Amino acid sequence: MKADEVKRWQLESCEGLNLSVAHYVRFQFQRHFHLDYHIGVVQQGCQCFFHRGSSYNLAPGQVSIINPDESHDGHSLEKQGYQVRVLAISPSLMQTWVDDIADKPGTLPFFSEPSVPEPVLFQKVIQLHHLMESGGAALAIDGELLACIADLLRYQGKPSFGLASPALSGQQLSLIKEYLVANMDGKIHLQTLADLLGLSRFQFLRQFKQAMHITPHAYLKCLRLEHSMKLLEKGLTICDAAQAVGFYDQSHFNRAFKQAFGIAPSLLQHL
Repeated sequence: MKADEVKRWQLESCEGLNLSVAHYVRFQFQRHFHLDYHIGVVQQGCQCFFHRGSSYNLAPGQVSIINPDESHDGHSLEKQGYQVRVLAISPSLMQTWVDDIADKPGTLPFFSEPSVPEPVLFQKVIQLHHLMESGGAALAIDGELLACIADLLRYQGKPSFGLASPALSGQQLSLIKEYLVANMDGKIHLQTLADLLGLSRFQFLRQFKQAMHITPHAYLKCLRLEHSMKLLEKGLTICDAAQAVGFYDQSHFNRAFKQAFGIAPSLLQHL
C-alpha cells in the first residue's frame, strides 16, 4: 500500500461490522474516540498510542482492543510507518455475539486491557481479516468471528466461555450432514445449522468441533469435494460438477480439488 493510504469497507453479510486496512507513515491520530469496538493488529512496523493515562506500543504479535467512547491517539514509532488491520464492531453486534458465546443474555463487555500480547490470537485476527477481505464463505467467517471474540473475552478474564462441552451425537451429526448434502450448492450459515439442533451458534461450533475435530466449514468443504469427485467419475464436466456442489469460481475449485486429492480434476476425467 502507498503511504497514508486507507481502505475501508462494510461486510455485507454482517451489519454492524466494518473493516479497514491502512499504511500510516506521516499521518498521526489526534485524541479521538469511536462509537464502536475497535480490534486492531499491526502487521508491519509499530504504532504508539496513548490510552487511559498510559502509552502502549502495538507491534506484530499483539492485538489491540478499544472500547466505545474511549479517548486515544496514535502515531508511528518508525520512519517507514506501520500497516494495520482493524475490525470495527457496533455495540449491538458485539452484544449478540457475547450473548451467544455466554449462552445467556448479559451486559456489554468492557475490555480492561487495550493491548493483548497473544501471537496465536494475532494470527487468528489477521487470517479472519484476510478471509473477510477476500469474500470468504459465510460459514467460515461466522465461525472464526465467534472464536476470536471468545478468545478475547477469555483472555481478559470475562465469564468462563471455555468450559468443556459434550460432542454432538451421531444422530445430530447425521441430521447436519443430510442438510449440508441437500444444500451444498447454496450459502450455508452457522445460525441455520445451530437452529437445526436447537443450539446457539457458539454451542454448535464447540460441540461440532468436539465431535469431528474440524470446523463446520472445513467439513462442508470436504463434503463438496467428495461429491464433486463422484460427479466427475459419472462423466459431468468440471464446470457442472463444481457448480453442483457450490463452487462457482473455477480456479478456486481446481486448487481445492488438487489440494484435497493430489490430482487436477482435468486429469481425473481422462484416467
